[in-house]
Formats: sequence, C-alpha cells, structure tokens
Amino acid sequence: MGNKYSDLDIFIIRDHNKFEGTECVYDDKVRKTFFVDLPEINLDVEVFDKEYILKIIGVLNTYKPDFNEKVENIFSKDIKFRNNIDSINEFLTRFKNSICVKNVEKYNNLMNDVKFEKFFQIYKDSNLIGLRSLYDDIVGNIDANQVDVALFSVRKAILKVIYFTLYHENIFCDREKWAVLKFKNLSNINDKYKELYDIYYKMYYTDLSSVDKCMNDIKASMNFCKRYCEKILLEDLLL
Repeated sequence: MGNKYSDLDIFIIRDHNKFEGTECVYDDKVRKTFFVDLPEINLDVEVFDKEYILKIIGVLNTYKPDFNEKVENIFSKDIKFRNNIDSINEFLTRFKNSICVKNVEKYNNLMNDVKFEKFFQIYKDSNLIGLRSLYDDIVGNIDANQVDVALFSVRKAILKVIYFTLYHENIFCDREKWAVLKFKNLSNINDKYKELYDIYYKMYYTDLSSVDKCMNDIKASMNFCKRYCEKILLEDLLL
C-alpha cells in the first residue's frame, strides 16, 4: 500500500541484554529507532525488546474477558512501557504482516505463541467503548446545533466502526490512513459491508453544505452504526 516515496520499514527483535546496547536516534524503553539512507531507498529500523513481546504474549495467553475490567487496563499490570492498546496493536500488526529474513525458525516459534484471536477481540471491544463515548458526543452536539463538531465526531465514529469491522474479519491495521483502503478492499469482496462503505462515502465525499441535510445525514449515519455493530455482536453470540 506504499508509494514511490515510501520508506522500507524494518523491525528487529533482540534479546533484552543485546537490546539494551543498541544505538538509536529515538528510545522509548521497549523500542529503539534509527534510520539508514541508501541510494535507492530509505530504511526506518525499529528494534524491539524481546522481553516486551514475551509480556504481550503472556497477557494474551492468560486473558479472559472480564466485564469489570477496563480494556485499557488489560496490559498495564504486566507491561510498564508502551502498554496502551494502540501501541501494542502497532507492534502486532507489523509482526503479523512482516516477512522474516533472518532466524526464520525462531520467528515462527514466536509467531505461533501469539494468541492473535484474543487481541482481535480486545481491540474490537476497545473500539466499541470509543464508539459509545462518540455517540454521546454526537447527540450532545446535535442538540446544541453544533453541526461542525457533530460532523467531525460522526466521521470519527465511522472510522471506529471500520476498525471494528476489520478486526471482526481478523485484519490488522496500525494506521488510520490505511484503514479505509483495507475496508474498501474488504467491501469489494464481501457485499455485507457495502452499506457501511456507502455511509462512509456519504459522510466524507458528498455535499454536506446544507445544515439541515448534514444534520439528517449525521443522525442517519449514527443510527446505522449502532444497528450495524449490534448486529455483528449478535452474530458473535450466536456462533
């Protein structure tokens, strides 16, 4: 999904003692970043502490849904740094989709230890929590006739529903800019997602300059998103 200006992203997993001695430009405790400029392409190199990855694996292996536990707290007890769910999603996306070029057997063994299906469920739940907050924000701004804020919020809500759908289909995505493209590809091969894509298209591409039309479209989009997520959750319960 890159273009001719894209860098090549490389990530390296190192044992903790070797990770500690890795020279870098940026250091955020469990990930060190440096850059290599080559004649034909630039490399962004990220070095991860294997200890961090093992802690993620440990949490996923023992995770059991608990309605009394906040999703954002699932990793915080065992992982001191970069424990927010988006950072972990970023790593797992790259880990899952990368092509291993060295120590393939060790890489595959580590890959096989990760309970990706548990993370898909955790990330779906995280987006649902964000959606509930956005729904309240949208309703409040509609009542206050704040059309610009309501439009901004409903667009964010649609993006969260798109993320919810991708993870329902076990599709990782670590950047918002790629989410819609991945979802568009999905909707092209699965008709049941075309209506959501139409909602996205309406709220991002069509003429919303009329305040009345815009407000009506915001309300309709919000109601659709709620029904859509409830339908998927019901399908999960019936499996």
